Amino acid sequence: FVPYIKTKTLSKLVDGIDNITIVTTWHTNDLLSGSSELELYPFCQEHNYTLYVHNDIHLKVYSVGLESAIVASGNISRGGLEGGNEECGVFVDELSMSDKLFLEKIKANATYIDDDEYQKHLELVEEKKKNIPEEIKLEDLIIPIKKEHFFKSSLPMTRSVDVLIKG
Repeated sequence: FVPYIKTKTLSKLVDGIDNITIVTTWHTNDLLSGSSELELYPFCQEHNYTLYVHNDIHLKVYSVGLESAIVASGNISRGGLEGGNEECGVFVDELSMSDKLFLEKIKANATYIDDDEYQKHLELVEEKKKNIPEEIKLEDLIIPIKKEHFFKSSLPMTRSVDVLIKG
């Protein structure tokens, strides 16, 4: 159960594992931006994995048989699992019955992706690509951290709390 999946990263994660069910999101904007990939479906077909789409999920739950799980912040992407972002997770040794039902309900309310559903998404994305302007890369505002800003001597000094409060 992971909203953003990059197929290349997924292939490393599940190498040698059979009988996988994936629940993810395929928002059109995410497919156009590359946060999500339609290439996931052919990958799942090739490996006989089951794919569902539920566009309301944001949770990241990695589980084998819904017995135990890793609940984490990382998506299945380079940034999420291969060291690009600061992420964390916790291992849940045994999922409760309510946890299992919660996850099964999400899957039950998801759309099973078959050839027809995949084709609909593929056609929609191809149509939308024709109408979007060329991507503009914007730089992030990065404020470099200077070590000298953290010396005690850099802090304003006062001999009285009253003076500090008035200041």
